[in-house]
Amino acid sequence: MLTELSRHEKGAGIKPDPEIDAFMKATALAGQETSLVTDYILKILGLDICAVIMVTYDMRRGISGGQKNVLQLKVKLSYQGPHENVLEFFEIMGFKCPNRKGVANFLQEVTSRKDQSQYWYNKNQPYTYVFIAEFVQSFKSFRVGQQIFMDLTTPYSR
Repeated sequence: MLTELSRHEKGAGIKPDPEIDAFMKATALAGQETSLVTDYILKILGLDICAVIMVTYDMRRGISGGQKNVLQLKVKLSYQGPHENVLEFFEIMGFKCPNRKGVANFLQEVTSRKDQSQYWYNKNQPYTYVFIAEFVQSFKSFRVGQQIFMDLTTPYSR
């Protein structure tokens, strides 16, 4: 598939971004014990140091309480609406997904302390890290969030 993509890019005169091209080739390698994508996501979550440790439960020791809190924060969704409005919401928050970036990767990185600043596009205000709790609070006042809340609180009539 990468060979076919390279052929099309050369035919169209497209010179791929070297970093994205290297990432695509690295993720396509077979026979690896771990996936580069998995390693990347663990690093974004700050859990790369405990990648081989089971999460477990109270009766069996696993990852630390702090690491469990990181996971809990990440799984509390900062956006819970339809996918067609997600980029609009984050743009209102001051973050823009570049054309070259996949939306799924953007959504993972825009909530990461390490990667969030690269997506800040509101040049009228200085960038400061936006915590997940702030995204959650802002979603409640976002028109889509308000509509979902109204839909959920309206009693269902048979």
